[in-house]
Amino acid sequence: MLRGVIAPILILIVASAGFVAWQNSHARALSPYDEYVYVDYLAKVPTEGVVRNGEETGDVARQALACLGVQEYTIVVQSCRGTDFDKDSLYPYAGHTGADIYTPVYFAVTWALAQPFVWTGMDLVHAGRLVGAFWLALGTVGVWLLIRLLRVDPLYGLVAGLVVIATPAAYWSTTYISTDAPSLAVGAWLGCLGVWAWRRRRPAILLFPVAAIVAVLLKVQNLAAVGAVGLALLVGVIVERSTADRPLRNNRLARILTDGRSLSAIAAVILALCAQVGWLALRAALTLPSTSPGVDTVRQELSPRALVTEAFRFLTTVGGPVSFSGAFGLAVSSALVVLTIGSLVGLIVGYRFWGGRNLVLASSLLAVTLLLGPGLAFFTRVTVGYYTPLSERYGLSLLALFIALIAVYLSAALGRRSPDGWRDGDLRLPARPRRHGEEHAGGGDQHRAQDQPQQVPAGR
Repeated sequence: MLRGVIAPILILIVASAGFVAWQNSHARALSPYDEYVYVDYLAKVPTEGVVRNGEETGDVARQALACLGVQEYTIVVQSCRGTDFDKDSLYPYAGHTGADIYTPVYFAVTWALAQPFVWTGMDLVHAGRLVGAFWLALGTVGVWLLIRLLRVDPLYGLVAGLVVIATPAAYWSTTYISTDAPSLAVGAWLGCLGVWAWRRRRPAILLFPVAAIVAVLLKVQNLAAVGAVGLALLVGVIVERSTADRPLRNNRLARILTDGRSLSAIAAVILALCAQVGWLALRAALTLPSTSPGVDTVRQELSPRALVTEAFRFLTTVGGPVSFSGAFGLAVSSALVVLTIGSLVGLIVGYRFWGGRNLVLASSLLAVTLLLGPGLAFFTRVTVGYYTPLSERYGLSLLALFIALIAVYLSAALGRRSPDGWRDGDLRLPARPRRHGEEHAGGGDQHRAQDQPQQVPAGR
């Protein structure tokens, strides 16, 4: 039993560390996904704590840009061996930062974990990149544990963790300095807390709102995973109360709102939003009185067509971004898109998966995925005054949940587990009308069993 737990965890940790170390075994240009301003924040966090809106980037980031360049871009700046990098007009954002929208949480943790590498003489850029091994290992182990908690064959969890490492998302977020690095782990561990909370584990019920706050302070886009897990918990409680025996149906709304699981879900979303609002207020108070730099992006109108495009943004780019990722990255991401959509459809409308928690999970995840893009686009339009097409990276916190549902669907389809086989009591939706002769078509016992109402102990 212990070997079955330790061995997969060690494999995933070693694979994650090896992947990040191998990618950073030689000097590489900066990532085109804002690594330049992230390096600046990382260098300043031990002395300044917070990078402020309107602040200029420092010499560490400018020298890294001069010496390493940016992948897929030709940038002419000052000499790499220079000691003065004061020509603001040569640098992105007219020499200003673009990372002030983020809290210092990710950068503080990454800086602290990078110090052992710095003590050996390694520069801060490469040391910070190696910390990606920690974030990737935390994410892959979280994916494995989540799939295990969903009662899927453990082999699926190990394979899923290794597949995650092969995605463009893992490459761009964990082998460079990026605020996306924790997002995979955020989604996976929020999912684990959600499963434990559903099983009425009191520590998980209490920790879920706390984890939601941390998730959003790491990156606001992680609110997607908070919403998906929270919605699944809330809908699950509603369905459970709706199908309970008649004595438990009395005062249904009161029972739903006083259930610890639904309270935890509601509190998680509200507290996460409050944390983000608090950060925005602090950021505004710290803004420097300076001329706003030009934004190096394409501004567009937030039209109905744009909203539709954003609604499907994260469903059609699972495992992305695919830009600059090559043929292999495109193939992996495309395969995940097909498997994700197929699994969601199978779990929602497939006859074999009628009812139960899998339907609740898939429906909740799909709803949040479709709402995430328009929500972020509208938030961007309101906060910064313009809209620009969203990056696929913003949905990274949902990747672990997508991978878990793929594992659930494939294992059920291949007969490796019961399609609705969570333990600690099953969840049944209201029975559908039975067609004539259905119980004689093979599997009638299964249908009759599903038609029976769930027996819920009176103390619940």
